Amino acid sequence: MSNPFSCILVSALMPFRALPALPVACLLAALLVGSATGSQVLAQQRGLQYEVMKAPVDLPNFPMYTGKIIFVHGVKYPKSKYQPALRMTFFAKEKADDVMDFFKQSLPASGWRIQEKQSTENSVIATSKNLRASIDVSNSASMTDYKSSFTISYTATVSRGVELPADY
Repeated sequence: MSNPFSCILVSALMPFRALPALPVACLLAALLVGSATGSQVLAQQRGLQYEVMKAPVDLPNFPMYTGKIIFVHGVKYPKSKYQPALRMTFFAKEKADDVMDFFKQSLPASGWRIQEKQSTENSVIATSKNLRASIDVSNSASMTDYKSSFTISYTATVSRGVELPADY
């Protein structure tokens, strides 16, 4: 293993001889160095090229949550034939129910049609012209000051038929 944590982790795990030390060491090293988001893992599995976003982007005619939020991470897929194609995750200080209520009210007001049959208690799917968005909300934020998290998946439904945001 070429990871700098390998020697330390393997040595630290030696007392646990019943466990296979090398795979456990690799797992722990990966966790210490950093891990990929679910979007990145999925992209890698599907052979898609992606770019990690350092900041959120404004989405045309899409209502951004107006509560207290922080951007956690985002991924965009510049080589997807359906452009734009991106996912952004945020932590919110408000509860998941409040976040979901915001999107259920503001999406139709912004010209989006909520797809009731595809939406659930924790997610809403909406379409607008040649765009599709899904918002998944959870009460399990990783930070104590934040009560929920939400992920916006935003993509075109036609091949290269949508104008991209200027900062995409």
